[in-house]
Amino acid sequence: MSELTHTGTQGKLLRDGIYGMVRHPRYLSADLGLLSNALFVNYLGLYLLLVILIPFGYALLIMEERELVDRFGESTGNISATSRS
Repeated sequence: MSELTHTGTQGKLLRDGIYGMVRHPRYLSADLGLLSNALFVNYLGLYLLLVILIPFGYALLIMEERELVDRFGESTGNISATSRS
């Protein structure tokens, strides 16, 4: 985990595979998992949890985007477009 250790190297921004299509595949899979559970169970509490977590997840994505720009520069703006060219 490069966030926890400082080795003096900048690291490499992944642009291959799933990261070439989706910026944050872990969050996408977690969101889809929660949505599928809510639809399967059809319990109001899970729908409410989903609605509550969306703004927090969006805020987290904004913070991580800023960190990526700080770490790798402005070229991280559109990974999916740059990875396909």
